[in-house]
Amino acid sequence: MDCVIYENGSAAGTLTLASEGLYWLIRCKMKPSKELLRLYAVSGLSSVYLGIPDSRGELGVRIAKKHLPDMQAALAVTTPKGDWLPWRGEVD
Repeated sequence: MDCVIYENGSAAGTLTLASEGLYWLIRCKMKPSKELLRLYAVSGLSSVYLGIPDSRGELGVRIAKKHLPDMQAALAVTTPKGDWLPWRGEVD
C-alpha cells in the first residue's frame, strides 16, 4: 500500500507499507528539508511514531501489526516527540 506523507497540509513524501508476517515493513521517502522532521502513522485516534528520516530523506522501520492495525494517514511534523498527538476531543 502506498500513502502520501503530509506536512502542514501539503504532500512532503511517500510511504510504502508492506506485510511481513506479524510486522509491517514501512519505507518512507521525503522531499529534502532543512528542518528536522518526525514521521507518524495515524490509525484512528492514535498515532505511532516512526522515526526521523536520514540525510537523504529516507526511513525504513518495522512495526508490529498489533500497534498499527489500520493506518489511515502519515504525517511529518517539526515538533519534538511527545508534543504532537492527533486530536482526541469530542464533538458536541
